[in-house]
Amino acid sequence: MSLRTLQKLCKSAIVNYVPNTRVFRRRRISITQVRKMDYPRNDFEDGGLLKPGHYSLQVGAPGPEFLKQIGGYLKVASESLRQTDRFEETLQYGCVAGGYPVREQVAQFLSRQYEQSVNSDNIFITGGASQGLINLIQHYFTHEYKIFIENPTYPVFALRITEEKLMTPVPISMQSDGMDIAELEKQLADLPDVETTARRPFRAAMYLIPTHHNPTGCCYSPEKCRHLVELARKHKLLIICDDVYNVLNYKQDGSGDPTKFEPSPQRMFAYDKPTDPGYQGNVVSNGSFAKIIAPGLRMGWYEAPKHVIQSLRTCYISNSGSGQCFYASHVVSEALKAGFIDQHVQKLRLAHK
Repeated sequence: MSLRTLQKLCKSAIVNYVPNTRVFRRRRISITQVRKMDYPRNDFEDGGLLKPGHYSLQVGAPGPEFLKQIGGYLKVASESLRQTDRFEETLQYGCVAGGYPVREQVAQFLSRQYEQSVNSDNIFITGGASQGLINLIQHYFTHEYKIFIENPTYPVFALRITEEKLMTPVPISMQSDGMDIAELEKQLADLPDVETTARRPFRAAMYLIPTHHNPTGCCYSPEKCRHLVELARKHKLLIICDDVYNVLNYKQDGSGDPTKFEPSPQRMFAYDKPTDPGYQGNVVSNGSFAKIIAPGLRMGWYEAPKHVIQSLRTCYISNSGSGQCFYASHVVSEALKAGFIDQHVQKLRLAHK
């Protein structure tokens, strides 16, 4: 519990908190009673945003009923993991890119949901989309490099990239089917002639939310996706796609069956085909289980070109820690293998369509 939360709790409980001595002065209740009292479990509760019977449009997170449901699935998955051979090894330092069975299960899950092939060799397990995004930026770029962002875009990222001077943001207007290509091309004409190396193969970056864009809700058209991939190859850009909403598509497939949904539009990573003559590997799909399982897991993935995967194996955050959320990712792997997450996603679609 944070000091701020503890002070609030003491105030509501009519208790004095003395920071220097960490002692509670009793007025009406004992310290044992304070410990038993309810307290905010997260920042949403702390800010008064989660109230029974209310929907807060400020919170992009699952409701309590879905967390209870997924909690049951993960409990079963945890027990299943405990029964596996050498279970204790999942508590050890792990594999930099994530355990093989985890990457395999994530790839199979995405293949089912996208209705397109996803190769486990292109999967790299992360600590969630936020960590994954910043890790990519810090690995390949410095403040002097430009990053082209949509206008409007996810506000938290726009604020952080500016205030923390991670890169130099260049906003590009949005249209109904994605970023304004003509405006982008004008900005690219002034892109500094940055020397590229094997360690830093990109001259600039693009941060996009191509599927169910936040906040406009649009999806990029196939034509725009192809054009952006061509520009990325021409100008040696890294396109970072915030692909956290791709699985949550609510458009029904037209069969008349209310439980049947179309897959989301093809992700931009699939437009950057290794079989293309000019292929370089310029697109990374930065995904997360926050919206489709639970934010508290802090687990996500990259779907990335093999040269990016190889380079990320050397970055500090992955190399020093021997990968991210190694134990939790194996629990999720068991849940994926059992089909729990596919069931859960279907329930999310039916509830929110």
